[in-house]
Amino acid sequence: MRAGRLPARDRSGTVRRVIGTLDRPGGGLAYEVIDTTARWRPPAPLIVFHHGIGATGEIWADWLPALVDRYRIARFDTIGFGRSGRPGPGHPWSLDGLADDACAVAGAAGGGPFHLVGESLGGTVGLALAARRPGALLSLTVSNASHRGGSIPRARQWREFIGAELASPQCDVPTQPLALPTMQLDRTDVAEVIRSAWQTLALFRPEGV
Repeated sequence: MRAGRLPARDRSGTVRRVIGTLDRPGGGLAYEVIDTTARWRPPAPLIVFHHGIGATGEIWADWLPALVDRYRIARFDTIGFGRSGRPGPGHPWSLDGLADDACAVAGAAGGGPFHLVGESLGGTVGLALAARRPGALLSLTVSNASHRGGSIPRARQWREFIGAELASPQCDVPTQPLALPTMQLDRTDVAEVIRSAWQTLALFRPEGV
């Protein structure tokens, strides 16, 4: 979390923040819950933020100040990214499993139906959750996520391309830190992001591809 972005704890104890790790099938799921809503008001609705491939829950930092006075906020590092655990080779990746992770975070934040905001993979997980368990959500906001299956067969070409890049001794990874709006990646970090993306593409591999 960025220092100074969110209100500091006041004398009434209005600001409540929980940072924890959930024991999930893929490993430890790192999450954060923030509640700055007034205690004398009815419980505020919950928003769960779900990031996509190659990111962490920190990408939502600039969204929080505009929302924390009206909503409870939960964000987490998707399994395999950030502070969360990295599953082994035999882990049974599935959209249902990722949706269950999001629901587990909502449960840790107090449970009940929640608003889900997802970008990229997080949006696809949100669409799957809305289709299979619509009662779990109050609303769904999706950004740059796949909503149709037409592009899924191209996952094979992406896996081959990324695999060839990783295998090449001249892999085009910056030698200097790469400055991004909410994070900074060095050569090792970028390579790890590429490997994570390659592994996650296996989620979308149709039978026979």
